[in-house]
Amino acid sequence: MGLGKNVCLVLTLVRHAETDLDTKIPRVLQGQSDTTLSGVGIKQAESLGWRLRKYHFNHIYTSDLQRAIQTTDEIRKHHPSTPVTVEQRLREKNLGDLTGMSWSDAKQILKIEDVHLDDHIGGHGGETKTEFYERVTNFYSDIINQHLIQPHAEMLESIQTLPEETSKLKEAPFSDAASMASMGSLCSVRSGMPKLKQVHVLVVTHGGWIQAFSQHLLQELNFNFIPSDIHLGFPKNTGVYRFTIAKATKPDGDYEWEGSVKLMNCVSHMAGISKKVMKESSSHLSLQSITESPRPIRKVYSKNAEPETESKVGQTAEPPRPASNAIAGGTQRSLGW
Repeated sequence: MGLGKNVCLVLTLVRHAETDLDTKIPRVLQGQSDTTLSGVGIKQAESLGWRLRKYHFNHIYTSDLQRAIQTTDEIRKHHPSTPVTVEQRLREKNLGDLTGMSWSDAKQILKIEDVHLDDHIGGHGGETKTEFYERVTNFYSDIINQHLIQPHAEMLESIQTLPEETSKLKEAPFSDAASMASMGSLCSVRSGMPKLKQVHVLVVTHGGWIQAFSQHLLQELNFNFIPSDIHLGFPKNTGVYRFTIAKATKPDGDYEWEGSVKLMNCVSHMAGISKKVMKESSSHLSLQSITESPRPIRKVYSKNAEPETESKVGQTAEPPRPASNAIAGGTQRSLGW
């Protein structure tokens, strides 16, 4: 995949495939509505699964909402042996009483109350921006701790050559796990030790969640990225994001954790889907009236293959969304390790 020999952790994030509410006009605040994929969404998920078939994932995490579960099922057809954890913390932002409402109606309510969106939903059964952001970063801290910090500490302990540094890692506060993965967070250990086995984690979630997650990595943890190659528009359905955390060796033999952005909002796997759907629709209309409905997802899987190469970072971003683009939310629960 061209990620570099020192990469220890790869995080691939994808947004769920399309639902009927995603394309509804006027726009609907989908939030935590437990909607299912549309006919087009099923095709998108199948295309995404085919794109990801050659990667080896050590673990898959998915939101517990049906649109994410269905998208995950299509991916798992190519990864039947990969463990999956269903996570409520991966839900979209909870919009409270605005969930399922059209954006035009929601704006009227906000105008009458003379309040911002965040102020309204925080007082009407939803999550504030701060609460949602904390849920996202809390999940990230767990992932870093489980798949990077703990394995690294165990490796140091196994070779029994760096007792002081190992102790510091094992005793580090849980809240520091995420900051240890940011660029410039020095892990004061000597070089020459065995390599940490690379782990690849896949997360299937929602647009608002991915947007908050990207903000955390880029603005708070200073992940490396090339602005001209990165598009920060609202995540597209089945948009693929990839982040890496590597050991950057220093001249004095020590190293630090360095985070990088490799891919954002890439939907190259969807090329041709729209034309195909239009062609099929035209054919159906000329022959007979056919109502398309999502087909049942059968548990048919194929074997994993070797990782493929991503050829380009980022794709053209979709037009700007309204100020409420952090749509959705969720409740917290511990990871099912």
